[in-house]
Amino acid sequence: MRLTTDYTEIVVDSSRVPGYWAKRANDGKKIFLYTRDQSYKTGDVLKVEGAMGPAPAAVFDDETGIYECLPSVHVFIVWKALLSSSGRDTHAAVPRSPGK
Repeated sequence: MRLTTDYTEIVVDSSRVPGYWAKRANDGKKIFLYTRDQSYKTGDVLKVEGAMGPAPAAVFDDETGIYECLPSVHVFIVWKALLSSSGRDTHAAVPRSPGK
């Protein structure tokens, strides 16, 4: 997946969820990668392992400074990420229940 933002956050069930927005290589679908690892930047390509599912979320708009409520966001909980360009492994510890 190619990161389309720097480190940011969304809100799910009144809890802040940190991570990155990314697009899948095969279909260009936009997905939020939930991880606490802040070492990546826009344009990085990651190979990730984890679990994915839809969730209603509020998304922070950097330009306006407000949250926009979305009925469904695809959230991928990153268990392990590999940065394709440098080949370094990153293990991202994620709590079972975000923000709780």
